[in-house]
Amino acid sequence: MAGVGAAITSQVMDGLFPQWHHMPMPDRAPTPLPDAASFAGQLRRFRTARRLSQLDLALTCGISARHLSFLETGRANPSREMVLQLAEGLLLPLTAQNALLQAAGFAAVYPTSPLTSEALGPPCSATGTGMFWKQARLPLPCWPGFRPGKARATPI
Repeated sequence: MAGVGAAITSQVMDGLFPQWHHMPMPDRAPTPLPDAASFAGQLRRFRTARRLSQLDLALTCGISARHLSFLETGRANPSREMVLQLAEGLLLPLTAQNALLQAAGFAAVYPTSPLTSEALGPPCSATGTGMFWKQARLPLPCWPGFRPGKARATPI
């Protein structure tokens, strides 16, 4: 028997480890990316558009990077609160937040209406044809002595 400090030979090593230790790893297909219309695809698109890493977004939202990774690959389904938390962390506009909620299977939170709707009639008419256009046609007061009622500016 070899003394203390003698090198372990390959014959001894073969007896310590089972045969699978020397076998090559099986090929595994990479996880496919989710389609762009799904929640996972939209979340990934919004995150990369903001140039955030998964870790940065996870820290901003107060969740683990692993959970965010599972949400982005579709391995986990988000709750309504999680979708809103991620949307807030990504600083998404309200229309994008609605789209993200609908992609996750939830109803939209923020109401939307076209600019031609009757609900926006009075504010649009007040600014569109009334006071806004009258004020916009006045010369801008950008020189000293400007008086809006006079045809030309008088020196002070």
